[in-house]
Amino acid sequence: MITGTIIRTLIICGMLLYAVGVPLSAAPVAVGTCMSAQEMRAVKSGRILTRVYLKHNGAGNVKQATGYFSIPATPYTAGIRGWEMLAEEKAYIPASPDMLQLYNSLLGYSSYAGMHYYSVTDRAMKPFIREAYTIASPGSVRRVRDSRAVSITPSRNGYFRIRDNRLGWLTFKGELFYRNGVFIAKNYSVTPVTRYGVTISRKGEYRMITFLFPDGPGGYYLYSVHALRIRSEVMLKSGFLNSQSFANRIRACTVHTAKLLGKNWNGKIVAAR
Repeated sequence: MITGTIIRTLIICGMLLYAVGVPLSAAPVAVGTCMSAQEMRAVKSGRILTRVYLKHNGAGNVKQATGYFSIPATPYTAGIRGWEMLAEEKAYIPASPDMLQLYNSLLGYSSYAGMHYYSVTDRAMKPFIREAYTIASPGSVRRVRDSRAVSITPSRNGYFRIRDNRLGWLTFKGELFYRNGVFIAKNYSVTPVTRYGVTISRKGEYRMITFLFPDGPGGYYLYSVHALRIRSEVMLKSGFLNSQSFANRIRACTVHTAKLLGKNWNGKIVAAR
């Protein structure tokens, strides 16, 4: 009787965890899940592969039109299907950082502040993330210090706020996972995304996920995806959102990640003009 109750409780708890995006399985994800052998050779030669789908305005490799594409099926990307915007980037970062230092850098949400990206509209570098800071809980607006771990653990959670140059103030939950040498940083909105009084997406419908796959002492393969539900046809057709902008936004994040690994990739910050 007690055993049956415990089992039912564990099953219910597992379902709830899955519902809020915490993977039930701790199984690691292999780099081959996120990029082909040909793509691995391409990025290791120095190329950065970028593609964007935006309903009514998609661009593949940023320049040519493409239809909707599927992202790799993993416990960390579950639930992203049929969304109106997908941006995907693949790269190789030749670096061998201190592991704990990298882990803490990925937890340093305040470091997003001051990020820039290339604005196609203005044809110039512009602020991307104007402000960013860690908060203690999703309903708070008070700044707290970034988390500092003394050791690497399989998972760690936190909350942070950013002031996006286009989308305004956004609150995210950050989840950092470490599986067999692979870092997975998953950030997703915990409040709706609105602009000019229009709801663009609901809670949990703006996600930014980055995988860092170790390549021995040589560096890391990076796979990153940004996904956004856009529930307003008005926003989709207004020109306020465009695929080139999303390409440059995900590129700015890749450049930021390279910086965390000790590399200056400012010369690679433009994905689309």
